[in-house]
Amino acid sequence: METHSGEKFAERMEFADLYDCYGQLLTDHQREILTMYLYEDLTVSEIGDSKGISRQAVHDMLKRTHESLADYEARLGFIAQRSKEHEQLLSLYDKLSDAKDEKTRKTVLKLLKKYIDSYMESRESNDI
Repeated sequence: METHSGEKFAERMEFADLYDCYGQLLTDHQREILTMYLYEDLTVSEIGDSKGISRQAVHDMLKRTHESLADYEARLGFIAQRSKEHEQLLSLYDKLSDAKDEKTRKTVLKLLKKYIDSYMESRESNDI
């Protein structure tokens, strides 16, 4: 069973992942407050004092911003896709590590090469 602090840590990590992925879609003000909260580890009171706004205003902004970032993920799914890719790579690594014969090793290497080529092609097509 996870402790309350463990749950808070998991929530904060999820918030940081969302921010890392979709933060550029936020306003400068939102990014500034999130940076203070997530990376400088300031409390809502400290952020409010620093920005000249109320603790409640900071809390409300954090809540709305988290909801916006979660909505971006629900619509776009970049974090879920990255997680899926990570699991696929780990699976291929495990298969390669466990390969007892050359035929299995070559088969896994072909799969890995195919995956890498597909990954690189998708990245090139997404370049702006």
